[in-house]
Amino acid sequence: MATLLTLLWVCCFVRAAQKPVWEFKVDVRVSPDLAVSHRGLGAVREKVEHQFREVNRLFNVAGAFEGEIRFSVASLTILNLAPLQAVYGSPSPNSFQLIYDNKDYNPWYFPDARTVLFGWPDNYFGGPFSAKATESLVHEFGHARGAIDLYGLNVLTQNNPIAPLGYTPEPTVMSVSYGTTLWDEHSRGLINAAGATPQISLALLRNSFPRQMRILARDEAGRSLPNATVRLYPVEWYSEKVSTNVVLTGQTDASGLWVLPVNPFQPGTPGKHWQIAYPNFLVEVQAEGKTGYEWLPLTFVQSACFAAPERPFTLLVETTPIHYGEWIAARLPNASEGERAGPADPDGDGLPNDLEYVYRLNPSQRSKLWQVPACRELRLTLPTPRSVDMDCTVQTLGSSQISGEWAPVMTELIPTSDGFFRLSPLRVEATQQFFRVQVDSLY
Repeated sequence: MATLLTLLWVCCFVRAAQKPVWEFKVDVRVSPDLAVSHRGLGAVREKVEHQFREVNRLFNVAGAFEGEIRFSVASLTILNLAPLQAVYGSPSPNSFQLIYDNKDYNPWYFPDARTVLFGWPDNYFGGPFSAKATESLVHEFGHARGAIDLYGLNVLTQNNPIAPLGYTPEPTVMSVSYGTTLWDEHSRGLINAAGATPQISLALLRNSFPRQMRILARDEAGRSLPNATVRLYPVEWYSEKVSTNVVLTGQTDASGLWVLPVNPFQPGTPGKHWQIAYPNFLVEVQAEGKTGYEWLPLTFVQSACFAAPERPFTLLVETTPIHYGEWIAARLPNASEGERAGPADPDGDGLPNDLEYVYRLNPSQRSKLWQVPACRELRLTLPTPRSVDMDCTVQTLGSSQISGEWAPVMTELIPTSDGFFRLSPLRVEATQQFFRVQVDSLY
């Protein structure tokens, strides 16, 4: 069964603002083989300068950062050391060092040396100055400005022994090595916090946690669940799997809240990537014979902290059934098959059952979903409570005119401090933009 349901029209206007310039000078070194294969240092300089212009363009897409980021070539020389030796063998007096090597594919950022070693063979996707290589270089410079590998938080569904749920962020600059030019909220927050400072301390990530983290447990009717058991199952960096070793466990109080007694991410842990012990958790809530799950990635917690530093972070976990059939049977136990269908609207509120399912509303009670949401420059707020896998496909469409053509818009789930989420389009290029959310099908 497939349905196509318009949820809401909204528009957003771009506001021009004067930004500070964050300028970073880069000493560029190239391997002798690369200089020869690209017809000498003069020809290489032209390619490097062009690539830097593209890098700056991709950093400065509309609405990405609070400052204008400018990388510029301070010097260009041929290496007299092996590329890996040159990382630490010739320290740069400028902001960064960039070493090009066309032998092996191995782009890497060395934070303590402020150096990008850009290994990219000439026969790999068009060589080190191709469009894909430029996108990869933006990823590495993203590390240089404080951003982390978001793909290190991924979980494959088959690697989750607790529940059949996976976790994959939308493809953005820091969640894939190349292939996209979109910036996510967490990377924006870190890079904005770093500002014009070339040397990024690990304290930036370590200090970007809220003063308190809480789990709020509710049942499918939205009632608080006291004495619910909460467990946090960790995800190791780059492992793509959930561990069965519980890191934290506790019980909710009379209001359904459990305040985490310690920071489960364990910032400052030596030997771990970015000195963070775990980048992601599967949170399990058990109460009254039912279980609910929600992801607690580092990005959710810190993005909420960037938006509201003084507020505690609350993750809402509901014991609502994940699958539509279970959900609608629990909500409409005495309804006919037709009244339980996705496009049906038994309560007559204009919101069909499948939309009520997506937004965890009650299909037997008239609901009002939104007024026109708030808009901060290009960051549109479209509230939604779900982040775990759903039993349907949902997409956001955009158009510059209400009566014009609609096309899919890539969005990101961004947490709010009160335990809900907002859908944010990752790019808005028109001066005026309209959006609608659609449920395309139920499985």
